[in-house]
Amino acid sequence: MAALSNPRWERFAQELAKGNTADDAYALAGYSPNRQNAHRLMTNDDVRSRVAEIQERGAMRSEVTVASLIAEAEEVRQRALDAGQFAPAIAAIKEKGILSGMRIEKQERKTVADLQRLTDAELEAIVAAGPQPTPPGGLPH
Repeated sequence: MAALSNPRWERFAQELAKGNTADDAYALAGYSPNRQNAHRLMTNDDVRSRVAEIQERGAMRSEVTVASLIAEAEEVRQRALDAGQFAPAIAAIKEKGILSGMRIEKQERKTVADLQRLTDAELEAIVAAGPQPTPPGGLPH
């Protein structure tokens, strides 16, 4: 996929790929701050595909793969064991498990929404949209 035809959408996708929140990326793309619009644009199929493409290119450029990260963790584990440092060795083993998908880290996430600040129209839009899936990496912004 080439760059998005809408320059603001392209900038938004680039900022998301850099790790910015949707709110920040939306503002950096030249839009007036608007959390709902930022979330809506973030879920646009073209934008999501472009973000994935940018991130994939970045990973390829740095040649970071799951296999290379596992190999590095194994090297750290071995060095830690050789030095008699068991805590870092255990940490490296845990990291290998996470990278390989054999170990899943569970996190509790709690969101507090200030519903009193939303307008009636915004509340109605949220209710009408129904439950939304949580994107990878956390809550939508």
